[in-house]
Amino acid sequence: MKRIALTVCTIAAALLLTSSKPVRVACIGDSITYGVGVSDRDSDSYPSVLGKMLGNGYEVRNFGFSARVMCDSGDHPYMAEDMYSEVKAYLPDIVTIMLGTNDTKPWNFKDGAALAEYESCYLRMVDELKALPSHPRIYVCNPVPIFENSYGIRDSIATRHFVPVIRKVAARKWLDLVDTYSPLDGRNDLFPDGVHPNEAGAKVIAQTIFDAFSRRADTGKPARRVLFIGDSITDDDWGKADGKPTAKRQNYDMNHIYGHGYVFEIAVQTQSKHPEKRYTFYNRGISGNRLTDLEARWDEDVFPVHPDIVSLLIGVNDVWRKAPDDFDYAGWEARYRALIDKTLAFDPEIKFVLGTPFCANVGQTELNDYYQNLSIMTDRLAVIVRRIAADYGFTLTDYAILFDELISKDKSGDSKFWTWDGIHPTMVAHKRMADLWIRKTAKIMK
Repeated sequence: MKRIALTVCTIAAALLLTSSKPVRVACIGDSITYGVGVSDRDSDSYPSVLGKMLGNGYEVRNFGFSARVMCDSGDHPYMAEDMYSEVKAYLPDIVTIMLGTNDTKPWNFKDGAALAEYESCYLRMVDELKALPSHPRIYVCNPVPIFENSYGIRDSIATRHFVPVIRKVAARKWLDLVDTYSPLDGRNDLFPDGVHPNEAGAKVIAQTIFDAFSRRADTGKPARRVLFIGDSITDDDWGKADGKPTAKRQNYDMNHIYGHGYVFEIAVQTQSKHPEKRYTFYNRGISGNRLTDLEARWDEDVFPVHPDIVSLLIGVNDVWRKAPDDFDYAGWEARYRALIDKTLAFDPEIKFVLGTPFCANVGQTELNDYYQNLSIMTDRLAVIVRRIAADYGFTLTDYAILFDELISKDKSGDSKFWTWDGIHPTMVAHKRMADLWIRKTAKIMK
């Protein structure tokens, strides 16, 4: 009971400290971000306009620095400036990056080596920002159009070479890509000197970035970001890359972003019934994972999403092919709780949905005589998960009881109707898991 009381007190204290804290937005860039070309940069630069659009609860800082480049070998590398250190010291919650325009100058871009350096420097900046304690969400922006070859800046170099690299970086690092080029393409009337947008052009940039924020529920509007994490039962081949790390998933294919199991069912049911609530779902299950694997990738796969709800289902791989008396149940519970405490320290308002592990005497578990030990161990882990859910006041989705009932009351005449190998649900069972999840989370999903 003392542990529970301490946890509640810690969360309450953190809420008091963070309840009035604004969402910090850092806008990294060059003179276009700084506001060259507008009459009053404190009012009309795109970061200033973006701040007005976001409204109360947000603090947007302009970290634009004229003539700066991304590449270390360039004439004025951004990451060599004190301002870059100021960005990191600011501990932003959201970062926008728009660098590359000055990298197109002839003395900065001579050949393919400069392009390779641009990519490596971009990746380094992203990695350094993602490693900040605030784990900011990062939006990478295409350079805006250039209408005159002023200052040596070349639009063709930016569009032909740098924009593809920015897309590559965004895909590799799971970042949001903002196309700030297309909305201004052909609008030379908004660029008095051919390079720097005027007040109207800056407003277009701000609106484009605001719209990107809105799609990810980063504008303070009612929304829910729901992240599912676990093993193969959650994974179910999301991103068409079963078992591979998140960074290697082909998430650009929108037909496969949820996988084909209970996460898919939950996402499509919820989003189709309530499009106005703008729910966003993330599948971060990886086949074969144990609790230790989740611990290793939690900072990379959970915190950058800034989820409102984390749905956790783990355990069966931890006890697979082990003897009941050879497993450290107390240690597993302590690590499970530590992962939750770490998450609540990051954001005390995150809600958890905890799923109990399960198995059945079907398929491989039956043929290879795994069931006797596996059932004992998954039952013990299920008891632990139920206890943790009760202690923290979290939502419980008791899949162990669900599968016991489905199998005991089965009318299909097929022993593999609900699970084909005793561990992995069939599609009809995934549907039942989704129904249970939706029913149990009705209050926290409002």
